[in-house]
Amino acid sequence: MQFSNAVSPQSVYTPSWKVESKYSTRVLTGNWVEERRKGLPYKHLITHHQEPSHYHLISTYDDHYNRHNYNPGLPVHRTWNRHKLLWLPEKNDCPLLAPPTNYGLYEWLRQRWLAPEAGLRKSTYTLSYPRPLLCALSRREHAIPVPPKRLQPVPRF
Repeated sequence: MQFSNAVSPQSVYTPSWKVESKYSTRVLTGNWVEERRKGLPYKHLITHHQEPSHYHLISTYDDHYNRHNYNPGLPVHRTWNRHKLLWLPEKNDCPLLAPPTNYGLYEWLRQRWLAPEAGLRKSTYTLSYPRPLLCALSRREHAIPVPPKRLQPVPRF
């Protein structure tokens, strides 16, 4: 009697504690939670128009607020076109490529950090009032203050 054809030989030799995966980790209906925990790779999150990662991109916030919408590739002013119903020239979606300068922020902070602090800390209160002249201050009437008699030592003979 041969019943070896009914059971696959691999399942006989596989231990019962070893769980076989039913699906590949790429299958959405199966055990894909393991891959989901790893998260998305860096290239899917950060890339924009497939630029290489060594390019330094300027964000829209930096371009608009820190640089006041400065772009040497475009004219300074935009005009409204009534026929096309849009602003010309329209700002493109591609970010600007430039070295990471932060528009002088690092140099300004470094100069502030490395500047030596001279004297006491100045507050708004002390800076707002000028120092009075020496002649306006009261002078001492006695150059050497004389202690009272009761505090003088008793003479010994």
